[in-house]
Amino acid sequence: MSCLLSRTLVFAPNCPCETLCGMRKHGSPQQLEALRMKAVDLFEEGLETDDIATALDRSRRWVQLSLRTFRQQGRTGLLAKIPPGRKAKLSPQEWAQVLRKLGRGARQSGFFSDLWTATRVRELLKQDYGVEFHVRSIPRLLRRWGYSYQKPQRRAVQRDAEAVEQWLQTDFKRLTKK
Repeated sequence: MSCLLSRTLVFAPNCPCETLCGMRKHGSPQQLEALRMKAVDLFEEGLETDDIATALDRSRRWVQLSLRTFRQQGRTGLLAKIPPGRKAKLSPQEWAQVLRKLGRGARQSGFFSDLWTATRVRELLKQDYGVEFHVRSIPRLLRRWGYSYQKPQRRAVQRDAEAVEQWLQTDFKRLTKK
């Protein structure tokens, strides 16, 4: 899966795709279920635990636990279980839309500058999706998707680029020669 974002101004993404699509390091619940079923099938064909572990690229202990669950509960014990916890406020598809909006910049979402703040992200979520998050939880959510806080450079509004360049070429060189 390719990265959903290419750039933002205040938060910089690594790659939120793995988090967004719900994948864990060792596979989705459905993939793990299929692996457990395959482990039982291989065991019933007469393969040893070590051979099953090698064939499925899993540890011997993982295979032993899967077979123990099968002996105690049958194939129904190997089925994927719904993860516990509160139902998510937004679906993975909605989060992908949010991240795309963040990637386009704050001006595209109606703000006067392109800087994203936790308060602005919170307003975006409430305005577009009708869900409320505490302002302090927004940075945690953004870090989960690989964003990090970026402090913008402060520059004077009345800054004159030509005058700065001239100062660097003349006065700064004169001051550093001493």
